[in-house]
Amino acid sequence: MLWRATQQFNRFRDIIELVSGIVFLATPHFKDSSDDSGKLLSLVLRSDLMANPKKAFSKSDLSALAYTSWQFEELKLKIPILSYFRGRSEELQLIHEALPPEQPSGGQNNRTKQPKAFVIHGLGGIGKTQLAVEYIFSKRDSYDAIFWLQADQTDTLSAGFARIAIELGLESKESADDQVASREIVKAWLADPLKSSAPSPSGDNKHARWLIVFDNADKPEELLDGGFWPRDGQGSVLVTSRDPMSKSDMFFGNVGIELDALGQSEAAILLRKLSRQEGRESSEQLSMDVVQKLNCYPLAIVQMAGIIRRRNLSLAEFLEIYCQEEERTELHELRVGTLHGYGLTLSSVWAFNGFNPGARQILSVVALLDPDSIVEEILTTAPQDSSLESFPQTKPAFLRDLSTLTQSSIIHRNTDQNELSIHRMVQDVIRSQLLKTDDLVDRWTQCERVIPHVVRLRQIFNDFDKSKQQRTATVDFVWLLAEGAWYHLERSNPRECLDFIKTGFKLTEVSLEDLSFIRAELHGTRSSIGLEMNETETALYHQEENVAFREATLAKDGKLNNKLAAGYSEYRRALMACGIFTKAAEMFEKSISIREQLPGFKRLQLFNPLRGLALVRWHEGAYEEASELLLSALRDRELAFGRDDKESSRTGELLYSLGSVHQSQGRLEESFVYHQRALLQLRSSIGDNHHLTAKACYNLSMHYLRFGDYEHTVVLLDQASRVFSRGHYYAPELARVTFMLGHVLVLQGNTRAGDEPLARAWNMRQRLVPGDLRPVDEL
Repeated sequence: MLWRATQQFNRFRDIIELVSGIVFLATPHFKDSSDDSGKLLSLVLRSDLMANPKKAFSKSDLSALAYTSWQFEELKLKIPILSYFRGRSEELQLIHEALPPEQPSGGQNNRTKQPKAFVIHGLGGIGKTQLAVEYIFSKRDSYDAIFWLQADQTDTLSAGFARIAIELGLESKESADDQVASREIVKAWLADPLKSSAPSPSGDNKHARWLIVFDNADKPEELLDGGFWPRDGQGSVLVTSRDPMSKSDMFFGNVGIELDALGQSEAAILLRKLSRQEGRESSEQLSMDVVQKLNCYPLAIVQMAGIIRRRNLSLAEFLEIYCQEEERTELHELRVGTLHGYGLTLSSVWAFNGFNPGARQILSVVALLDPDSIVEEILTTAPQDSSLESFPQTKPAFLRDLSTLTQSSIIHRNTDQNELSIHRMVQDVIRSQLLKTDDLVDRWTQCERVIPHVVRLRQIFNDFDKSKQQRTATVDFVWLLAEGAWYHLERSNPRECLDFIKTGFKLTEVSLEDLSFIRAELHGTRSSIGLEMNETETALYHQEENVAFREATLAKDGKLNNKLAAGYSEYRRALMACGIFTKAAEMFEKSISIREQLPGFKRLQLFNPLRGLALVRWHEGAYEEASELLLSALRDRELAFGRDDKESSRTGELLYSLGSVHQSQGRLEESFVYHQRALLQLRSSIGDNHHLTAKACYNLSMHYLRFGDYEHTVVLLDQASRVFSRGHYYAPELARVTFMLGHVLVLQGNTRAGDEPLARAWNMRQRLVPGDLRPVDEL
């Protein structure tokens, strides 16, 4: 956002690009139709021409720009940001030749013409979006209206068209409630793009020259089948996609390019600029060596340059670290800074976990072969003899799984020679990431396909009369509902769990069988949901019911079991949430004692009680004991799964707690390292949208605030805010994050931009603590 750049006047071009991005990309302004747009444009032009970047803006200019940026942010508009690099001149020239802006003739003549289209396709992180933005930047004066649409989801596209209809004045904000109608209204305007609906005195109504960019159209069939493609009008369409078939007659035509890695010289220049190594005598050859190691891959260069700067490394030091495989794996996962507007890292950009098991097994084999000419026969001959359980066993199955990889440009296939090829950078990341361990979170993908059917069964059951409910209230059905609830809980959707739990309780009540043991399970699950939603009293009640049943069972049969141990462990969570710490410590001790007596005991089973007891000791001020308990649990997991595993979120939770304990001890540098590792592990295991990830973002942001690094602080607070905004049960966390966001903006000198979140935070606090009337500046 613009207000993040106002403290960085030395990055002159960054400021110009950000402003240009807002004006030309975020909204479809006409240059001669809006006073506000005109003022912004004059600022951009004045900035572009002035020699001294520190005099590019006055304070009043900055204030106006910051406020405008805030307004765009409130609209949730995604603004692509240009990088420093201005290469790819040959590719840019091809786009210029294919999409020459032409003045529409208007009327029926314009309606009978079709837009010109150009497709940029290639691997994720190769620079497709950056090239599209560079084209827009170079042609910003040649178009009257530019529309940037994220095309990765149909919902996003629909919302984008509705936004355009409002911005063009074709619909009012109040009437734009039918997105299909909005889309068709916009397409009709594109076919005959009048700048004004009022007739010209000369009878010659001016028509607008327009450009639409469909970014990330990785499923081109959705763009066409969904009715989003403008088939009429004398305009231009630019598409970026990972699917190589997007540049074909099947979809958007044959005009376009496949983007590849940078040339070594261009890549080295980019690395030196981004890592601030320009002008150093030794940097030129070293930069060539580094980019060769990075296979001249744009995303790799941007990401590693950020690490070099953040860790204050020389190129020689970085090269030494990167050559060590274990260190390289960690570097691929690190996300430092905003990555010049790109939200993914090398470990996440190709979304390996999103592929089916067969496709992942193909990748795991291809990663170990020569990347340039892999004969398919190697992979299709006697697959049953391999020890790879999920590897496709038939030729049709192989081709089906392979197609998912070729559609993402991860693998290229030469159908004439029956040979495959893969980029070396992709191979490096697969070897370091995909082959480590299987991720148990993969079960989510399977659950996601089943969940809609479980929802339907639940709805049908609730519609039955009592006699039918009794006949269908089986053990398996209740377990299915309990599993559905846990799936949503693990995906950080606690509100979605409640309907499953409610129906589960109803099943146990009407069933002709004794389902009391499953009812206890439901109480335990409902307690966990209550803790996620900050309903502490509810959580305590349901966990007491669960433990009471477990203890009654023990009294009857005298047999210790895991359910009772787990019940005590979860009971302590509810007790701690209610501030009952002494009894919570007793529950942990009981849980540990039971687990150690059970047959087949493994140290990993002590995760919950060890972490919970550590949190009690932390609250009591016994920091050393708390730290030792957490380190003990962490060592158990490292022995079983390796360092910073992705088996579940448990390692991230331990790292998070260790960071917090060290922070209380004043050991801030160690705290920073643990909190950073925690965020990386949580992102890789449970994703960016989980509330645990959001909490880790907040804690890490406080470290960056301590460093005076406001840019990183705001990025992390923004992410936490997006997650905590999803439910009222996160109201305390959202209020805290919003307050800190406003505070940081004020520290940056953006008082006007900071006042709005501060006011929102104060209003939230009033709802949470009605009696506290202190003003914002006293909080």
